[in-house]
Amino acid sequence: MIIFIENLKNEYKEHRDSFYETLAAIVLTIVALILSCQSLLQRMEGGVKVFTPGTVVFFGGPGFPFSPDGEGIIRLFCFALPILGILLSAISYLYRPLKGMSSVFLLVSGILIIVLPSLLESKINGVKLTTYGYSAMILLFISAVLIFMSEYKKEVYTVGEIAENALLIALAIVGQFIKVPLGATGGSFNLQIIPLLFLALRNNSTKTFVGCGIIFGMITCLLDGYGLQTYPFEYMIAFGSLCIVSAARPVILKDDKPSVLGGIILGLLAAVSTTVRFFAASIDSVFIYHVTWPEAFVYNALYVYLSGIVAIVVIEILYIKPLFILNKKFPPADYKLIIGEVEDDSPLHEEIVGDKIEREVDDIFSQNYENDDNK
Repeated sequence: MIIFIENLKNEYKEHRDSFYETLAAIVLTIVALILSCQSLLQRMEGGVKVFTPGTVVFFGGPGFPFSPDGEGIIRLFCFALPILGILLSAISYLYRPLKGMSSVFLLVSGILIIVLPSLLESKINGVKLTTYGYSAMILLFISAVLIFMSEYKKEVYTVGEIAENALLIALAIVGQFIKVPLGATGGSFNLQIIPLLFLALRNNSTKTFVGCGIIFGMITCLLDGYGLQTYPFEYMIAFGSLCIVSAARPVILKDDKPSVLGGIILGLLAAVSTTVRFFAASIDSVFIYHVTWPEAFVYNALYVYLSGIVAIVVIEILYIKPLFILNKKFPPADYKLIIGEVEDDSPLHEEIVGDKIEREVDDIFSQNYENDDNK
């Protein structure tokens, strides 16, 4: 028990600069969940306001979450994603690569609450969010920012990282314009995901989300010219989801050599990221272009998954050897920590280790002193 308490104290000391932001984000997210279960939506019936509790919106009433049209599943995500965000925020306090993912989940939850009225308009006329709904949305956004900033404020970009990420983002932009039209289904296959996956393997989850979701997402959104309303889902979330791959770098790059487990994890997480992109693009198709869910799924499935499969095949080939050759010649800033050569070379860690050594020395002197007294 004493050892457990000491370990908790050490963890707090090592992460104390982000403890309060993480704690505040978790508390605010819990409050947002509670608010979203209250009178979340309102509509007018016969000149009287009728309120719909969030529990009915998420788990029952018109359009049950698992209805064939798929709308209810997204409504369920509004409730499920903050819970995942809370869990990941708590875990990320001890395993920091997950912080980027938890902030993404919270951000998506807030966006989904915004679009709930549009989602239900076909079933409930004149529906709109209540004060509880807007409050929950704002709290989720604040929580996402707190989680993101608690991690990002520690990030220091070297000149090499800035140049490398800029080069990979530029290659991704070029790859976007190397298109192969896919005929009657619409959409086009391109190569933009390959450089972004490589970027994800060279950076932690926070830097990956900044590079892929924020920078690359905004540039391509402006170049495509479909309007900034498409940015949150089809660009920021779709490409920022590659931070999922970065979160598993300690397994994928373990021992500075490729492994079967690392290759499997890389492929699976890249597939998960591709699926996130597919759903994000489908949501935009439904709400912005007003197509049906089946039409959105058919339109986006072919080009998104084809691009994802080609990118996964290429990155798996690069994983066999070229990636590790590059890592040895031009290692990322956190590479030694990722592959397990060092535990942590930060000044804060040295302070903790120094405290441990000091306590051990004190214990040795205390024991010797007691032995001398007994003699």
